[in-house]
Amino acid sequence: GEREMSTNNSRRRRVLLPVDITSSSEEMCAWACENFFRPSDIVTVLSVAKKQIVPHGSSYFGLSHDHSEAEAVLHAQEWIETHIKPRLEKCGCGVEVIVKLLETDKHHVAEAIIEESKRVDENENSRYKFEAIVLASHKRGAIKEFFLGSVANYVLHHANIAVVVQRMK
Repeated sequence: GEREMSTNNSRRRRVLLPVDITSSSEEMCAWACENFFRPSDIVTVLSVAKKQIVPHGSSYFGLSHDHSEAEAVLHAQEWIETHIKPRLEKCGCGVEVIVKLLETDKHHVAEAIIEESKRVDENENSRYKFEAIVLASHKRGAIKEFFLGSVANYVLHHANIAVVVQRMK
């Protein structure tokens, strides 16, 4: 449990770090390196890319409408490789990158995070693969959060493992 996670420094913790391809994710990663991650941790960076119909003349992940979903996933992976992975490696963490492509909204993004967090370790059938989820909560205001929901709030209330939520500016 949580006590084991905080007292057993010799064992490598596995931590899930959801990111959303924004500067807030970079800030969250820096905060986590400073305040939570240990050099022996293995961090799985999860990005949930959203399938969506992109109207002509607009963009998705900075890509024009004629780019495929595969290119959107590649773009997300490249962003993580250049903005997140180097920070994690600098603080001594091992890094795994997962990008999921879903037809989704905020609620489904949170469900994808929960689904990933519930994966069972292949080596230990009775243990979850991850010991904690570390994610950012964006200040969007109480009224918006009440009506639109919040990924952090959903994860906090549905996770079966420890959740660390850092409020971002």
